[in-house]
Amino acid sequence: MKYWITHKDLDFETYSTNYLQVAWGKPDECKYWDKDSLFIEGGLFDSLDGMMVLIRSGALPTFDFYYDTIVYKDDWIRMQNILSQMGGEYAVFISELSDWVGNGFETHECFTILGV
Repeated sequence: MKYWITHKDLDFETYSTNYLQVAWGKPDECKYWDKDSLFIEGGLFDSLDGMMVLIRSGALPTFDFYYDTIVYKDDWIRMQNILSQMGGEYAVFISELSDWVGNGFETHECFTILGV
């Protein structure tokens, strides 16, 4: 994957906490650095102008880089549609995340983006 990494790919030798994490459940149900989560390095996310794109495009207007953002199925569908239509690197970004989401909404109400 170009943008997202799994827990096993985190480099704990040069330990950095500058990662956004996506985890199934609401914030109080999520565990930081969980093995089933996906992560994106903050600088890489910034290189996509990720925060502004998510907010200004309407894909995820409640997104907060420094706090937890809950993503329900309707939010996910909107986010997927908008970023896919934008094309280019945004389509790659959302496609990689889509692989992780898969059928997760069949068993979970939401996932959370845990801010840095």
